[in-house]
Amino acid sequence: MKSFIISLAVAVLASQSLSAQNTVSDTVKTDSLHFKNSWYIEFGGIRPLGVTINYERFLEGHPWGISVHAGIGGGIIPDIFTNDLNVYATIPIGISYNIPVSANKRSMIEVGGTYTYAPGLGEALWGVHQNNSFLQAVVSWRYESRSHTTQFRATLYPIVVNFSNGLNSLRPSLGFSIGKKF
Repeated sequence: MKSFIISLAVAVLASQSLSAQNTVSDTVKTDSLHFKNSWYIEFGGIRPLGVTINYERFLEGHPWGISVHAGIGGGIIPDIFTNDLNVYATIPIGISYNIPVSANKRSMIEVGGTYTYAPGLGEALWGVHQNNSFLQAVVSWRYESRSHTTQFRATLYPIVVNFSNGLNSLRPSLGFSIGKKF
């Protein structure tokens, strides 16, 4: 877990370093389609009754094409039989490809995958001890504001769960996010 968090921090710092090297001090980009970064908050998804704060980097310099993201969050799941609260954390890391579906390139379909480490989530949801990691496919509809600075997203996650007893299960879920590009 410790090496995983260190790797995540190194990846975010490396992308920030590359961004700083590509900035030209004499030239100010006025074309809003060239925003390469975004922060967004996602509700739901693999985190029922939970939330994550995510950073996304557009690798091709515009909102369509390949992007990578990483985040941190968690949530609470109430146990209706014992009146307990199950608290869990999540760390999602993923890659996706954004395809514009409108002429103004404000609406996009996003396809990709996300790996999420979520200690405590498996037992809280299904009552089964598992390895606390999930690999999910991602299919999203993304909409950007007229200035391309605010983004909204609705995401379908067909979650593949690997239980420690060798059983696999398909558990689809929905996530919704709002964020700011810069």
